[in-house]
Amino acid sequence: MKNSQKGFIAPLLIGIIALLVIGGGVYIYGNKKVEVPAVVDNTTVQSNQIQQTNTQTPPVNNQQNTPIIQTSSPSNNQQILNNLVTNWKKIAPEIIPGFPPTNQAFYGYPEIIQFIGNNRIVITYADNYNPLFAVLNYDINQKKFSYLDKHGAPDFTVTETLWNTWRNKYGDVSFVPQTYQFSSTRTGDVVYPSDWKLISKNPYFVTKSPIVQPNSSSQTVSVRISIGSMNENVYSLLNNTTVLGLKYLYPRNSGDSVIVNTIDSTLGSMGDSCGAIVQAVLEITNPKIEGTHATLRGDPTVAFDIVRVVSHDTPQRTCAY
Repeated sequence: MKNSQKGFIAPLLIGIIALLVIGGGVYIYGNKKVEVPAVVDNTTVQSNQIQQTNTQTPPVNNQQNTPIIQTSSPSNNQQILNNLVTNWKKIAPEIIPGFPPTNQAFYGYPEIIQFIGNNRIVITYADNYNPLFAVLNYDINQKKFSYLDKHGAPDFTVTETLWNTWRNKYGDVSFVPQTYQFSSTRTGDVVYPSDWKLISKNPYFVTKSPIVQPNSSSQTVSVRISIGSMNENVYSLLNNTTVLGLKYLYPRNSGDSVIVNTIDSTLGSMGDSCGAIVQAVLEITNPKIEGTHATLRGDPTVAFDIVRVVSHDTPQRTCAY
């Protein structure tokens, strides 16, 4: 009986000991696993960070995608005017269609230089016979002009309608036009940018003046006369004076021959490329507004009869060489 009990107890003790050993091993293994520090894969983390960074929307470069609009400013305008006047004889034949070399025909400097915004200008220039008009662009960065549009025949006039078309198409309607007009009594072919003066009126807006009845009484006027040029029959009044509110006169009775024969009879044989400028005091009569007569801007003129040349200065010869 005692031997059978001993045989049963021995395996039971062995089983209990085995369970204790196994349980203790599991407990120790678990504690050591918790204490093991985590190993971070830096390569994976950096890769994830780079991937997250690349998924962010890059900033938009507005300067790269937005077209550059050149805005007009007083300094830009002066730069453009200086460049155009200084290099006119080189610029015009290169960019304006139909503009001949200056040794073939005389094209005067622009009478009008008008800024219409976006560094675009409307100019009035002339050949030996007619006024001509063009729209030019100026690149501030490259300091170069380019041709946009022009007008001449058959009417040789820029109407208000055409001017507005050019302004809407090429200029900036929010920009107040700035107009410079040639204003100098200097003779010869030497000009300076300072000879163009800022004026307040728009020369392309010609207001039709009412018909004024002729005045039979005579009066004296001081005028500037260009003989042998396209405007030889249009006299400009001096000293800010006007006749019937206008500053351009047109003689009815062969005024040019009267002037030439009175002032200097030799001026009649100067040749096609030469002319003269003279200031004179004229006695005139019967002034009347009668439309336009070959003025550069299509200005209304006062027609009149020459009575006589009261006085004049020495004619200054000009030649288109």
